[in-house]
Amino acid sequence: MNKMGAAVVSLILLVLAGPLLPLMLWSVANRWPWPRLLPETYSSRSWEFVLDRDSGFVIGLGWSFAIAAAVTVIALLVSLPIARVLGLYRFRGKSVIEVLVLLPLLMPAFVAAMGLHETFIHWGLTDTVSGVILIQLVPTMPYMVRTLSTGFTLIGTRLEDQARTLGAGSLRIAMSVTLPRLAHAMVAGSTFVFLASLGDYLLTVLVGGDAVPTLPLVLFPYIAAGDRPLAAVGSLLLALCPLATVLALESALANFSSMRANQEAKG
Repeated sequence: MNKMGAAVVSLILLVLAGPLLPLMLWSVANRWPWPRLLPETYSSRSWEFVLDRDSGFVIGLGWSFAIAAAVTVIALLVSLPIARVLGLYRFRGKSVIEVLVLLPLLMPAFVAAMGLHETFIHWGLTDTVSGVILIQLVPTMPYMVRTLSTGFTLIGTRLEDQARTLGAGSLRIAMSVTLPRLAHAMVAGSTFVFLASLGDYLLTVLVGGDAVPTLPLVLFPYIAAGDRPLAAVGSLLLALCPLATVLALESALANFSSMRANQEAKG
């Protein structure tokens, strides 16, 4: 890597890690008066409190991950057929459908939530995990559909047609040809949806209330009260846990791609 490339990489890392450095310091700060550059005294009180099960942070993180995973899986399953149609076929009214699919991104999430809130009350979905999952699908589905439709456009149907000519059935084609080649788009879309769901506060509190204590809901009172050390620890959890998940997904995808390349080379 030349000096220019190293400088660019260093700048990117600084931009990405820069906002985390103050959080890390605040998470172990006991006293940090203005205008000191570093904390005056340090303490592990905030970390001990957050990691204590009775504090609600660990349970909130568990709820956040479970809901985000459910939203991601449902969004992926529902978006696949829609994205295939939008990505591979031309038909009258396609542009209108594309606008309707992306419409939730063009309006504030609060508007969609308030519009659906009364319906959710009639259906008995308020203050439930199911209601939170459904309401979070509204602003996250467009990310998945858009990403997958682009992926379908790029891979086309040539290899599917060849496999069908050789006698492969629809399920075999989907599992052996289409989905492996769509893996990068699936991971990208899933990452967008997972991160958006994990950090959601507004939709969760409107529909789930106190009955669904995700991490943003647990964290918000400490932010409002001005408890910066506890707010910093909670914010780090919201930042680092998704980062670890994304890195794990990227590593799994890289291993899958390498394995598939080796199989094709042997074949």
